[in-house]
Amino acid sequence: MANLYEVKHSNGTTYDVTTDKHHDNHHESDFKDHLLQIIDRTAGSAAGALISGYVLHFTLKGRR
Repeated sequence: MANLYEVKHSNGTTYDVTTDKHHDNHHESDFKDHLLQIIDRTAGSAAGALISGYVLHFTLKGRR
């Protein structure tokens, strides 16, 4: 089952990120790195560049 997170990025943008991982199973900093990698792969690829910065906050929105 996939988990849907609302992720607030340091650039002020909020992203919806879906991942099979759950934050309770990881250290917070490792999980933020994981979320940032997903944002880089999806939003960064669409923009043609890596998204620089870091994850400020994430909230579990639900499961799919």
